Amino acid sequence: LLLSVLVVPGSLAQENPLFLLFPHLKSMPAPPWVKEGMRLTYYSSAASIPEGRHLYFKDENGSWVDDQGNRYRQEESVGAGGHGYTQIDVAALEGQRVALHIKSLGMTGIGAQQSALSLLGFDAYEGPSAAGSDWWISPQFLASVEERNEGGLRILRMPYPLGQTTYRAIRFQTEDPQGRHVRVYDLDSGVLLHAGSAVSGRISGSFTQELRPGTSGMLSQSTFVGARQVTLPWMQGTPPPWLATLQALRYEGTTTVYIPGSPAFPLPVALTAQTVAQGGRWLLLRAIDLLASVPGLPPSERHSSRISGIAQTGGFWLPPDGIGTLQPGQHLDTDPVTGIATSVSFRGAGQDGRPLVTLVESCSGYSLECTYDAESGLLAAFRHEDRKLNQVTEMRLVQTQ
Repeated sequence: LLLSVLVVPGSLAQENPLFLLFPHLKSMPAPPWVKEGMRLTYYSSAASIPEGRHLYFKDENGSWVDDQGNRYRQEESVGAGGHGYTQIDVAALEGQRVALHIKSLGMTGIGAQQSALSLLGFDAYEGPSAAGSDWWISPQFLASVEERNEGGLRILRMPYPLGQTTYRAIRFQTEDPQGRHVRVYDLDSGVLLHAGSAVSGRISGSFTQELRPGTSGMLSQSTFVGARQVTLPWMQGTPPPWLATLQALRYEGTTTVYIPGSPAFPLPVALTAQTVAQGGRWLLLRAIDLLASVPGLPPSERHSSRISGIAQTGGFWLPPDGIGTLQPGQHLDTDPVTGIATSVSFRGAGQDGRPLVTLVESCSGYSLECTYDAESGLLAAFRHEDRKLNQVTEMRLVQTQ
């Protein structure tokens, strides 16, 4: 539902490479704590580290000249970084398949100077429940893994202190010419305790002052903060029958940045969500956000993956019988780590007379309102307010297939 770019690491949403190395892992059971509504929270951060202060690019008008007479322009090389929280919700669990809804929340400042949270975006995972992407691995499998140190792979059992707890842990470390990747898991629960990467790569078209290819390093990490069971009133409801045949949804609306003393200029936006895969209690969708730009230029486009399952908020559907008893002002949940509160803000008839229910999740940095058709359960409209940017995005459903 967002147009902003993720700055918190999202690579963990890909399928765990251990499935390729150990195919039998797919048939193992999920950890017993993996249930619909379970939420894992991680503190995540990422930063790019430039190799030097300046980079050079070939430019016939540049002021730097090499021994062969090639000219270059000099540009200052700067890094970037961000931090916040990554939350993983078990949106649906069917047999040995799991669907994960992944939300990234960003903040600026640290400690006492830490700012309010911003909603950066969403990601998705659907696959074997024995390993929920990289966020957990079956303890049964971990118990069978032997320690080793060869060929760029090191596996080590070790105590791992985190907060007030010291875990019995297993560490996977891989190294190659591009960098190092580390994953640490709790042997008893299988949950990911820490993930970190330090990699380097070529910056396209750039050179150092010595005319070596310009490179930049990327550091990223995610550290386990906690897990809890979220219970929502509609989790025991019945998924609507149209879930099995839905092909695509299209929403259209505007996004507006409000600047004090200046007129507001709404820009047209659109969101298309196409079904990639579906189960009885979830949808996996490919979302395409379109934002209008300067007249005469094509709109900017951003692609993302989205999960919409029965045990989450902010999805594209809810079970109609599960939301039938919701009442305005009803409190649904407050997250103890982020402080985000979820409640029912409206129940009544829309302009066309159809019954609607609006849910809102809110904190000091943003609010996200999702309005559902109470008869079909389909997301009819949504409104995202970024209180740090003074930006409001509103869209309504215009087409279903």
